[in-house]
Amino acid sequence: MTNQIAYPDASVDEPVWSLTGSEGLTVHGKTTSPAGSARAVALVVHGYTGHLDRNVVPLVARQLADLGCLTHRFNLGHCGIEFGADRITKLDEFERDSVHHSMTDIHAVAEAVHSGTLGGEPLPMILVGHSRAGASVLGAAVRSVRGEWSRPVKGVITLASIGQYARTTPELLEQVAERGYLERPAARAEGGMVRIGRSWYEHELDHDSGDSFPSDLAELRDMPVAVIHGEADTSVPPSESERIVEILLQAGNERVRMRKIAGADHNFSAKGVLGNDLRWDRAVAAELKEAVADGLDLILNH
Repeated sequence: MTNQIAYPDASVDEPVWSLTGSEGLTVHGKTTSPAGSARAVALVVHGYTGHLDRNVVPLVARQLADLGCLTHRFNLGHCGIEFGADRITKLDEFERDSVHHSMTDIHAVAEAVHSGTLGGEPLPMILVGHSRAGASVLGAAVRSVRGEWSRPVKGVITLASIGQYARTTPELLEQVAERGYLERPAARAEGGMVRIGRSWYEHELDHDSGDSFPSDLAELRDMPVAVIHGEADTSVPPSESERIVEILLQAGNERVRMRKIAGADHNFSAKGVLGNDLRWDRAVAAELKEAVADGLDLILNH
């Protein structure tokens, strides 16, 4: 059974903010506050072709607020989508996206919290990423523990994450190296197509050792990481999250946990845009919230 969103847009006060991110592009965001005192600050990041108000992102952001987190969710600067819109119209910016740009934007939002520009300091910080952003927030957490941030994050929650910085194959990398880009259909893009530029794969194309994701994750051996994936995900199979868990366990991380949700698809059944008929399956959403709550306990009780 699907249900109209349980959080009518007009009933939730979500201040809007913006800041400068990678390449000087604007990062637009919204903040959702818990009803009582906050016990953590959470940064929620969307995945490929997504944005802050689409599918599972607004749902999990408000679940986090219900669970006591001051929650900032935002559009990455290179998402190609105007704030308040649902179509990719900035095709050149989308084509120039990269893992580096995503991590730079996440860092910019974190520093806005640490400086007091956004609320949440000195609460423990949790990074939450969906799909492609699951890998990005893990990489951002690595940079935080290396001392590149004002202070390290407390923990990470991934939702239906890919198991590398960008899903690729040697054949695909060869095509990108030769052509400089790939073309992919995208229903919500202007013209129905997007270009994925060389920069999307720069972490592999520019390194002889290939994907740096496993070696990066090995640096998170002491960080609590909650990995959540839907068993019915046909976009990103659960095996990708299992790879994350395997890498962390091999690195000696004893604080990584994985939770699979039966019947949950890539967006944990959430479909649509906040304020425009966002819907989901009530039972799947309840189990997702329980999994997120368990992840928060894992992180905050460490």
